Amino acid sequence: MLNTYGALILLCLAAQGVGAYLAIRYNYDLEKHANDGIYAALEAYKWELPDDDPANKAINEFQKQLQCCGAKDVTDWDKITKHPGFYPASCCKSGEDIVDTRCLERNTWDKGCTKALIDYMKLYLGSLGYIAIGVALIELLIIVMACCLSRDIKNKYATYSSPKARS
Repeated sequence: MLNTYGALILLCLAAQGVGAYLAIRYNYDLEKHANDGIYAALEAYKWELPDDDPANKAINEFQKQLQCCGAKDVTDWDKITKHPGFYPASCCKSGEDIVDTRCLERNTWDKGCTKALIDYMKLYLGSLGYIAIGVALIELLIIVMACCLSRDIKNKYATYSSPKARS
């Protein structure tokens, strides 16, 4: 039973290793995929609907939380909207320069959302990597302890089940 437990923990450790390898291997695609996804979300923005519409609200909250505007920069909105120079209110740094729930360019965030998202992820991914290494070390320790305990139990069973031990 302990050998099975050790094997299952080893399987989990191997899966974590494969996941870490894939994360490192495809890390270079992260910015491209993030930019494509954010740009697709911007294109889905419905200017005719109010800001509290679920699709619009998601984009607005995303821009507010990351303090960004557009995918690469604020000019991405110019490619999408029929009113260049006017942006969602979530692009505004402050409540000033908002006209009819739209922000004017002089008060928008300078950073694009792709860069803001990548910076945010890098801030927390380093810590996550160290946590993953710690968990992997604990799993290795559990595997070693399970195998040692299993061997010890087998040795004690062999000692007590031998004919010499009964006499």
